[in-house]
Amino acid sequence: MAYLVRFMEFQSVNWEALLRIVLEWVAIIGAVYLAVLLVIRYSNLLVSSKCPTCGLRIKRSKTKREQRLLNTFSLGLLKFKRYRCYGCYWEGTLRETRKARTKQS
Repeated sequence: MAYLVRFMEFQSVNWEALLRIVLEWVAIIGAVYLAVLLVIRYSNLLVSSKCPTCGLRIKRSKTKREQRLLNTFSLGLLKFKRYRCYGCYWEGTLRETRKARTKQS
């Protein structure tokens, strides 16, 4: 009998309202995530052309699966690349360095 009472309480849930609340939260979290990605993209966060350990110039290294996943999760807004320093043998992932824009006349 207690099972039947619990089942009846379960049936009284307003599924439309619950679904609306879940979708609203998903939209809010998605909007915040997109805003954070855009702030990172248009600021100089995570961008470097020097080794974070020794300060020497870094060179590109072969891309691995983790960079592809980072690029996918950042919706393609942030381009992560793999770099290597041949001075201290540091290897890691940084955002792609921006090239200076030149005015064409």
